[in-house]
Amino acid sequence: MPRQKRHFEDNVIFEVCSQFMEGKEISEIADWLKKVTKMEKGTRELVYRLVKMGRKKGFIRLETPYAFKLGYDVRRRFPNLFDLVVVDTHPKGENVIEQLTAQCH
Repeated sequence: MPRQKRHFEDNVIFEVCSQFMEGKEISEIADWLKKVTKMEKGTRELVYRLVKMGRKKGFIRLETPYAFKLGYDVRRRFPNLFDLVVVDTHPKGENVIEQLTAQCH
């Protein structure tokens, strides 16, 4: 028998994502979900599906660390630099790349 789809409100999805990002055990989140939604059982599978839904809704978002982005931008601008490592010690302002590259000319 196919599993019937269940609708979850955004506030429940957000709370599952929040608990997941705080590092709570998946089994604890599943227990919380079972209690809040009055389901027979909350499963680990369901927790992961709700986290995926939360990602699609924009509740969870990954951002590239600034130093990685800066290194990528510098390597793209200067493709002949090979073993370049960028260490971000003073992330200030929008024009950091221009300031760094101006010193290379």
